[in-house]
Amino acid sequence: MDHYKHITIDERETIFLMRNHGNSLREIASHIKKSYSTISPQFTIQVQYPDD
Repeated sequence: MDHYKHITIDERETIFLMRNHGNSLREIASHIKKSYSTISPQFTIQVQYPDD
């Protein structure tokens, strides 16, 4: 059984702000203390569906 770790709204905001400032996903993951594999799909989802 997979154990997906949810990301809070504040963490999502941090991810997108840091990404817009040029930080890598690995840097962002380290900053918010989540694994790269947790935040990577989140970024991909928003890139594909930015208006959702």
